Amino acid sequence: MLFINILMLLCTILSTSADASLLNARVSHIVPAQFANEDTLILLDSGRVLRTNDKTLILGIEKSAINHRLGFIESNGQVATFVDLDLYKNDPVLNPYYDSSLPKLSPKTLPTDIRYTDNSFIPTNLQSLDDAQALMDQLKYNRKSIAECYQRAHFWSAEMLQMANIQSGKMFVFFSVKYMREYRFNWWFHVAPFVLVNNEEQVLDSWFLDHPVDVQTWTNLFLDPHPICKVVSNYKDYENHQQDEYCFLRKLPMYYFEPTEVENRDANNVVVNTWLEDQVASAYNSLRTAPWILR
Repeated sequence: MLFINILMLLCTILSTSADASLLNARVSHIVPAQFANEDTLILLDSGRVLRTNDKTLILGIEKSAINHRLGFIESNGQVATFVDLDLYKNDPVLNPYYDSSLPKLSPKTLPTDIRYTDNSFIPTNLQSLDDAQALMDQLKYNRKSIAECYQRAHFWSAEMLQMANIQSGKMFVFFSVKYMREYRFNWWFHVAPFVLVNNEEQVLDSWFLDHPVDVQTWTNLFLDPHPICKVVSNYKDYENHQQDEYCFLRKLPMYYFEPTEVENRDANNVVVNTWLEDQVASAYNSLRTAPWILR
């Protein structure tokens, strides 16, 4: 009965708003409101930012958030309600699905050079922008998929290594609470692979662009005032300076999958220097199937 009631609630909300969507994610951080007219920000592992000033919803999310996957009903970034999806792990409607028949890439097929440590990792240095363009032209994506940016970046990094033995880096841009609130921006991070071209960093973000670009041109796509994002060497420099800058850049080797690994590396010195099978499989599957979302 509870399950039927939840489905009826979801259908009702989705049918009453053309902009409503159902998102499947874990909560990364909750940013409390500081003033009466502010919303609490719910930062999801997908990079999305949801907002609410409903104290009952906030309390429920806080209780359910630890290691649980939640289904959020949102409209224009505002949370309407949520469902704890871990209560329905085996239900094909309320849980993400992957096509098990699709080939999965095993990290055992990817070369890992043990000479590269976390701090000394250097992306491949190409000779020309034409070389970078030729590489980027081969990067695949599925426009019907709405895979998250970190899954796309991992997929492309693995593809570049397999196709051309290219060692890429990951360029993480973290948007501050200051920027999210001032510009009502509904993302808290984005990531894409990058390589060097004559020792200059070029970002290969095939989802937004069809050609390589320098870092400033890339961040300008997401930040209206076009600030210069501060480059940091520790996640804490972003976390502890939310009101000082609009954005921060963190550059890491291709093996880093999502922000939790960045945070864990900088807080606990947990270095990632190889491919992890579940992450590679997640990246490949996400680009080849339509993820679970209703619009």
